[in-house]
Amino acid sequence: MKLTLPPRNLPQTIFQNLETLIEIGSEWRRQKWPLYLFLGLCLNVIFSPAVFATTGGDLSRTQAYWLAALAREASRAVRSTLVLWVLTAIIYPFVMIAFGQLVFPFQANGSIITNPQGQPVGSALIGQPFTSDRYFNSRPSTTSYSTADPKADETGVLKTGVSGASNLAPSNPALIDRIQGKSDPDPGKAIAGDIPKLQTAGIKPTADLVYTSGSSLDPHITPAGAIAQLDRVAKARGLQPNQLEDLINQNTEGRFLGILGEPGVNVLKLNLALDARKPAS
Repeated sequence: MKLTLPPRNLPQTIFQNLETLIEIGSEWRRQKWPLYLFLGLCLNVIFSPAVFATTGGDLSRTQAYWLAALAREASRAVRSTLVLWVLTAIIYPFVMIAFGQLVFPFQANGSIITNPQGQPVGSALIGQPFTSDRYFNSRPSTTSYSTADPKADETGVLKTGVSGASNLAPSNPALIDRIQGKSDPDPGKAIAGDIPKLQTAGIKPTADLVYTSGSSLDPHITPAGAIAQLDRVAKARGLQPNQLEDLINQNTEGRFLGILGEPGVNVLKLNLALDARKPAS
């Protein structure tokens, strides 16, 4: 709305005052903060006498003025906190839950994988230990994929918790012994070693078949790690290697968005597809 000046027939003093107020109003239309500050001061002028009156004269007018300002700011802070709490602690979580259930129901419910009978057998996000020759084996895990019993953990696989790496440096003797093995006159103290075990099974060691992941729950191995186990699984199942190559290719997940990460094979999905091709006996 455009402000217009009043007619000139008004008294000169009134006309000048109105002209000044119109100029101030026009300036405040362009700059809001002075207007907000002025209104806040006006409110404080209203509140401070009330505060001064209720204290029975115990406070000076200056103290009452600042106390009213403090009370107004405290009230504003409390209202802002309540509004933000409702938005971030109630509305936002429920909106995200509803969005996940409607748009990404599989991921929102744990990425649970089921067998042909519809029974849950695991999650696509968490690995499982496979050690049989009839299955593609997962990569090593310091926590045995959280399958150990905390009350009967003689080997200490859960010493890093239900998830986590061993944090062993490349020069750490414990890591070297686990990978390369260690002989000892006492069979109970001897360590077979991951590389010798893979070589005995006729598997070419790859990095992911020797080293654990950062979480020890990685559900993937590399395509090279799956190909390295191909002959062993084919022999144990009585299948042709080219049949297993097709399964590996079908269960290889590419890079995220085509550029992030490296291709990986979900071991649980691959072994389920393997059972669907020829069930383990």
